[in-house]
Amino acid sequence: MKFLKGKNAARTISIMVVGLLLAAVLLVDNKSYSAYVEQRLIDAAGAFGVQVGFKHTRVYPIAFAGDAATITVPAGKIPLTINLEDVKISPCWLSFLPCLELSGSAYGGFARVGLVYPPMGQLYTRASLNEISLSDHPQLQSLGVRGGSVNLEIAKLGLTVEDILETDSVLKITGLSLPKKTILPAAMTGLPMEISIPAIAKLDLETHLVSDGGVAILKPFKLNSSLGSLEGSAQIKLAPGNRITSLDVTGLVSLTKQGSADLGTFLPLLSQGKLSSKTQTFSLTISGTPTSPKIELKARP
Repeated sequence: MKFLKGKNAARTISIMVVGLLLAAVLLVDNKSYSAYVEQRLIDAAGAFGVQVGFKHTRVYPIAFAGDAATITVPAGKIPLTINLEDVKISPCWLSFLPCLELSGSAYGGFARVGLVYPPMGQLYTRASLNEISLSDHPQLQSLGVRGGSVNLEIAKLGLTVEDILETDSVLKITGLSLPKKTILPAAMTGLPMEISIPAIAKLDLETHLVSDGGVAILKPFKLNSSLGSLEGSAQIKLAPGNRITSLDVTGLVSLTKQGSADLGTFLPLLSQGKLSSKTQTFSLTISGTPTSPKIELKARP
């Protein structure tokens, strides 16, 4: 997938949009000018590989607003669609660099994304998602999600045409619920087989992702659910195009009674006989490549 074609063009468009908004009040009626600015924004997003649509737009001296917006972004095998309400695009007032900020209500919470254009350097974005309801998103509903919220803080996300150069992000998921067993098809995950996820009454996840120079690190990684807990870290090496070339995952797993009942039968096979189906606490190590991973499980006292 290709993101961000032409950094200089993107910077020029952002500055142009601010100028057009200022000129709108003096020169052209609001309805005509809002349609013009709307099309410029759609064109700019399209250059980034992002599809955008607005509803009932209008312009103010230093802002562009709409009753709603639909944003579709590349996300692996299946594009991700996000619906926003009470959308606003305006300059970032506390930034010393050219910057546009998009904000709006989304799925019971609030989303904010800023695009920053340094005079000399790489385009980057910063974003936050606050109390977004996972069960209100149609695509997640179709996967069986019936509860949970997400909070995401992206302090910096550096982008090129095809790669994510660097990022510093904190992700927190609270109260995710999958009442029924869920099957993720291979076409969705990119793996050679489908993935079966047992029913989960509740899941909480928290992790900090730092990526720079082709290496992504998840540390710490904490997951607690009705099936059990996992605490550890991961280091992932990336090739151009964000292609994963190697994995190094370590962690400690502790299964609940429900987790042992749902997952215990797989333990002897995955551990090459080192664990029994009744083992509930063990260490986990994953290394190698996504297509040929080496999984090692060891019992813990």
